[in-house]
Amino acid sequence: MRDYTRKSYSWILGASLLIFALPLFAQQVREDAAHRLLESTRAAKAGRAAGTSSTTAKDFEGCEHRTVSCGQTVTGTLETSDCTLDDGSHVDFWDFQGAAGQSVTVTLRSDDFDAYVFLLDPEPQAVAEDDDSAGGSDSQIIHTLDEDGEWTIGANSLQPNQTGSYSVTLACGTTGAPGAPAAPSNLRATAISGTEASLTWADNSSNETGFAVELRSGGTFQEIGAVAANATGATI
Repeated sequence: MRDYTRKSYSWILGASLLIFALPLFAQQVREDAAHRLLESTRAAKAGRAAGTSSTTAKDFEGCEHRTVSCGQTVTGTLETSDCTLDDGSHVDFWDFQGAAGQSVTVTLRSDDFDAYVFLLDPEPQAVAEDDDSAGGSDSQIIHTLDEDGEWTIGANSLQPNQTGSYSVTLACGTTGAPGAPAAPSNLRATAISGTEASLTWADNSSNETGFAVELRSGGTFQEIGAVAANATGATI
């Protein structure tokens, strides 16, 4: 806290104080991990298609990853030389940069095989998968991302050993901006001495990084102090 011993306490009575919360911008940290594939048996995949089974993942290295951007449709081919899941189905990976709060729609279409698509977060862990929500044998995922980083689409087939051409379409919605912290309220000032005052207030937010204390004198606010997040008082 700065030294304001030369200031007369008269400003407490004759000037205005402003306390406001500083916004918190959460930094998303991408874990450095090996790429993973869905670990599944044929029966487990059939169960997932019916919505009755969960998904796990395992480490898998050496798979080729290509990139896709929001608003783009890309094409590919499942081949016998592609990476293979435990159930014998082949998979291609498509990476894209996502942001927390962003809504994405991933559509996988093929005339050659029964499409199956899954989505991996930056960890990477499987967070969504689908068999035929796009109609017929095509698949689609609609998902809101919960962190910034590189997300991965798995272009896959429901049945093992299927190959053929496909297309992946990635549509992205707008990203919601982090909410501003709620303003503090019930500010009170109590004189400690002729040069110090005790301030108290109600903290009405949970996402601030701190509080700034400003003094208005002559119509202009000037910052005179700052305290940490979740504080409800300060001595200045």
